[in-house]
Formats: sequence, C-alpha cells, structure tokens
Amino acid sequence: MNKTNIKQHLRGAFVALAAVGALLALPLADASRPFPSPGGAASGSFSGCFGEPDVSYIGNLQTPTGPGTITFTGTFNGTWVGMEHDEITPKGEDIAHYSGVFTGTVAGSPIGTAVFTGTGVFTGIGYAGLVHGATSLQWIVGQGTGGLAGLQANFTFSPPTGGCDPSTPCPPQDGCAYEVTANYAGRFQFAP
Repeated sequence: MNKTNIKQHLRGAFVALAAVGALLALPLADASRPFPSPGGAASGSFSGCFGEPDVSYIGNLQTPTGPGTITFTGTFNGTWVGMEHDEITPKGEDIAHYSGVFTGTVAGSPIGTAVFTGTGVFTGIGYAGLVHGATSLQWIVGQGTGGLAGLQANFTFSPPTGGCDPSTPCPPQDGCAYEVTANYAGRFQFAP
C-alpha cells in the first residue's frame, strides 16, 4: 500500500469513527416518555380568576392592569398565570392584552411550560374580558419547554360568560375580583 492509499484508508477510518462517535453522543429515546401527537385540533374550556386591577389613565384612556389565573381543561390541561392589561376608551372599546406562562399538558404530552400571549377586542367596557359584545379574543402559544418543547398553537375563545364582575361582586373568600368562563378552539402542533 502506498502513502496515498494509506492516507485515504486512515481518513475513511477516522470519518467512520467520528460518525459512530456522533451517533453515540445523541440522547437515547426514553421509552417511558410518550411522544406527543404532532398536532391537530384543540378544544376545551377555561375558568379564570382575575385580581383587582391597578387602574391608571393616559389622557382619557383607562388602562387597568392586574394578575390572573386561568385553569384549562380539554386539549390543554393545566394553569396559566399571567397579567392582563386593558386599554379602554370613553366609548367603551376595549383592547385587552394577556401575557403569562401555562404549565400543564397538551393532548397527553408530558408536563411542560409554554408562553401564552393574547389580544382581545371588545365592544363594551370591562376588565378580564367581562364585556358583552366581544368581537374577538385570540391567543398565540409558543416557547415551550419540557414536555411542551416545540409547541405552537393558535386559538380563539367564545365570549366569556358567568362568574362575577363589578355589578355582581365575587364572594370575598374566593380572592377574585372578576371570574370568567369560556370555551376555546384552535390548532396546535409540535414543531421538530
């Protein structure tokens, strides 16, 4: 074997060893961890509890901001903890912004976390979506970790109903200034 053939043979051997080493460095699949479905339709309901907001004004725009906790059932099973910030005009138009972290499962996935952000546009004054005539309420889901790694979702809500609001205050013992319930529907997927 001449020097050129020896170099090519050694180079091929090193490439094969490097490939085997790279494969061995990959994490092994955990048979005890079920792989979440790749995606599909999402539906279910939620029940939310919102604390008393801090209300401030920018000109004639009312801007209440307060904490909230929402319990999801259905495709999404878990709890969202976050903040709601509204912008309410004197005519009663309300743009509500939501941002927080969901901890739970999606379609049987292992437990994990994901960031939920949303925007609602309503036609009547109200904090925590407690308005009649909601025109849209959409949430975007991403930045998943743990069992929700790669999760992406987009869903809308039915107009919130029930619960308590300023006209029918919550019982003092439940710790909510406002309560809402609603249904949700949309799509989700686990990106690679």
